[in-house]
Amino acid sequence: MGFGKDTETFLGWMDSIPDEVRDRAQLCIYHSTALSNSLQFDAAESRLHEAEGAIADMEDSSEETQAMRGQVAALRSTWAHLPIGIPDFAQSIALSKQALELLPGDSWWRNEAVLNLAAAHLELGDEVAAAAADQEGLTLGEKAGNISMLLAATLGRAYVESSQRNLRQAHLTVRRGLEQASEHGVEKIRQVSQLHYKMGELHYEWNELDTAANHLNASIELGLQYQNDAFLLVSPYVQLAFVRQAQGDPIAALDLIEQATQLLEKFDLTEAVTTTLSPLRVRLWLAQGKLDDASLWAAGSGLSVDDDATMARVNEYHVFLLVLIAQGKLDDAMGLVEPIFLV
Repeated sequence: MGFGKDTETFLGWMDSIPDEVRDRAQLCIYHSTALSNSLQFDAAESRLHEAEGAIADMEDSSEETQAMRGQVAALRSTWAHLPIGIPDFAQSIALSKQALELLPGDSWWRNEAVLNLAAAHLELGDEVAAAAADQEGLTLGEKAGNISMLLAATLGRAYVESSQRNLRQAHLTVRRGLEQASEHGVEKIRQVSQLHYKMGELHYEWNELDTAANHLNASIELGLQYQNDAFLLVSPYVQLAFVRQAQGDPIAALDLIEQATQLLEKFDLTEAVTTTLSPLRVRLWLAQGKLDDASLWAAGSGLSVDDDATMARVNEYHVFLLVLIAQGKLDDAMGLVEPIFLV
């Protein structure tokens, strides 16, 4: 969402300007975007609410007002599918479409909305709609001559191809994206970190573990430039943990999960730790035969075989089910299967 490594510089600048300038609607939107990039979501929501209030006092029909409404919708469409609560992909689609109706044709926010649209459609299993949105993103990137936009859309296309189990084509797509980054001299931007992550994920699928580790380490190294973006780093840390486990290095695997946990806790994203990383740690314990550790987690998780599984904790319930099976409690496990898979 814009700014990149300049996020902290912009936030510092916003703190130094007079309130009468700081509270202008457009600056409120940019400030909210920067706060969101640095994972300060409560502050970001507050600033976006201020923007919406300022926009409400403006002339409805002006192009400037319509554009800012589109920017707000695009930003909210991004938040709707981030793992900071219960993702609402249908809402993300609706907000993305609203943004595209409001934004002018040359706005870089359109690419944000299009890529959100593609990602949300893919999460809901509509690969055709996701592919169409990604193609629009590629077209927008090419027309604007914006390599960041182009690489983001390329990455989206690779995810669609992976979802279709066309892994070889996804590999070619990612490789082309990395080549384009090199041709444009932008090998160190955020999107290249994400492309290396996807390449690592693909090589892990093929059990090409050394190559997978190389790409994931490259993703992490590039991601470390963006210290304010925990989500950019967490995914390669987690994937590399599973590579290390497959390579027979369980200590390194658990250490990587711990690094990812510390990163999220640094930004007070404890809910993401509970619902995502803790279950992954338990999966590693089970793979390593550490049933006692896994059982202690299950006992303290607050989960029960009598629960109705919820979307917010579905990852935890999946792992709770695996622990029950490992404990030999098959009847209890079978009682959980239907509520989990109906979520």
